[in-house]
Amino acid sequence: MMGNEGQRVVLINGAGCEVGKAAALHFAQAGDVVLLCDQESDVLQDITNEIFRRGLQSDVYFANVTEPLEVSAMVQQILEEYGKVDVLINNTTNHVRKAEKERAFEYYEQFFEDLVRSVSLVTASVLPAMRERQYGRIVHVMPGVIHVGENGFPSYAVAQSNLHQMTLVAAETEKDHGILINLLNPGAIRTELNPFYGEEPDSILPMLERLAALPADGVSGRLHNVNIMDHLGQIYLDNLFDEDEVVYMGTGEGEEGLVQL
Repeated sequence: MMGNEGQRVVLINGAGCEVGKAAALHFAQAGDVVLLCDQESDVLQDITNEIFRRGLQSDVYFANVTEPLEVSAMVQQILEEYGKVDVLINNTTNHVRKAEKERAFEYYEQFFEDLVRSVSLVTASVLPAMRERQYGRIVHVMPGVIHVGENGFPSYAVAQSNLHQMTLVAAETEKDHGILINLLNPGAIRTELNPFYGEEPDSILPMLERLAALPADGVSGRLHNVNIMDHLGQIYLDNLFDEDEVVYMGTGEGEEGLVQL
């Protein structure tokens, strides 16, 4: 099922959760062809059925994204069926809280597989096709616990730091090929894993859309934040962007400010 020439093809890796569903429905409603990737899950089929009921386009790919051969086969199938991937969204918002710091290495191995390895494999698999077309937008949706490893997320924070640095390197290399790569920290999101506080998953969609549709001279290699909470659990309302600005955390230590999109 090929989309129209003018349609974007959006691949969402890790689509089987609340954030993935919100993103899938958003891009489908915008007229994009939405491809959902995750381990086998009834949730993916439910999302696809909802998209179909709206008369929009979607497809599902079940794959273990920590296995190189499965990822390669999935991307090859996508390229044969759709001819391109315009936007890749790596949704890594799920995690397990582990406070036992003395067991950090054990959990780091798990998180490296689930986070760093999976995102790296899917990204590396779509890059050649993006380079050939001299166009691509990649967004890693990644909760920003890098700086709170001492607050119960030591292994997850280490794995995220690894992915953050990999993104900086890849963004610098791929910008010459028309490919922009950014990270999006969704902040406090109310999900099945976190039903107690935070904003709804839809709250990240304006930022996600902007990063998925950046112009050729847009930013790359940045960590963009929404729904940031203070130490009392209150959302910083002034951390949301207006029509011309977004708030970001820069690549240098302590570097914060506004960047024009």
